[in-house]
Amino acid sequence: MNRVPLDRFLLNLIVRRRGLGAMNKKRLKILLCKYFVPLGLGSAIYVACRRPRLLYERLFYYLFGSQWLQVKSSMNHGCAHVLGDGLISQMIVYSLPNALWVMTLCFFVDECLLCPLRVRKSSRIGIYFCLAIVPDLLQAVGFLPGTFDFLDIGSALIGVGVVTSINCMPLKLFE
Repeated sequence: MNRVPLDRFLLNLIVRRRGLGAMNKKRLKILLCKYFVPLGLGSAIYVACRRPRLLYERLFYYLFGSQWLQVKSSMNHGCAHVLGDGLISQMIVYSLPNALWVMTLCFFVDECLLCPLRVRKSSRIGIYFCLAIVPDLLQAVGFLPGTFDFLDIGSALIGVGVVTSINCMPLKLFE
C-alpha cells in the first residue's frame, strides 16, 4: 500500500472537493507557510515547554484528567533535556512562540487589511512594529496580564523583520 504524505493528501482532498485549480494550490502553500506553520510551531513550543500552570492547562486537565499531568510532566522533562537551562533555551521557550505569533498576526493583517486598503509598504512596517511591541508595553503598564520582557520585544521585532523581508521580496517565494 502506497503512503501519501499528509500535506499532499490534504492538498488533494481540498482540490478535489472544491474543484480548485493550480492557482489555489499555490494559495494553500502560502496559507501553510505564513499561517499554520508559525502558529502551530509556536503553540507546540508553548504547550510542550512552558512550566507555569496556565489557563490552557486547566482546560486540558478538565478534558483529559490526571493523565494530562503525566503528559505535561514528560513534555517538560523532554524540553529541559533537549534545550538545557541556558539563555538560549529560555528564549526558545518564552520568546520564540511570541515571535511566531506576531509573524502570523502581521501576515494576516497585511493580507486582510493592508493590501485591500492599498497601504504603502513603508507604512506597513510601522504597523507591524506596533503589532510587535504594543502588547508587551501594555503588559509593562499592567493593562494586559503577563510578564514584560525585553527579549519578547526583541524576538517579536525579529519576526517583523522576517515578515517585512518576505512581503517585500521581489522573488516569487511560494511558486
